[in-house]
Amino acid sequence: MEGNNEILEIEITNTGKMTALFCEPHRLLEYRTDINVLNNHISVPPSEKRTVTILAPKTPKGGLSLAQTGWRFSCWNADEVTVSA
Repeated sequence: MEGNNEILEIEITNTGKMTALFCEPHRLLEYRTDINVLNNHISVPPSEKRTVTILAPKTPKGGLSLAQTGWRFSCWNADEVTVSA
């Protein structure tokens, strides 16, 4: 939390032999229209890491936090990966 905003940083690592192209996070459990994603559609070279930051206003009462929502990443040329909490 930072002020009235919730921030979730997810570090992704490319363990493959090719650059992972246009990696993008997707929500699993709760659809929200108030989310901003920094470093969306990034490319990650082999053996390198990148951080994707997800920002949203403070979770409404009874709603899921960004971490509770669950995330999966898709890339154009790699299998999808689900992020474990």
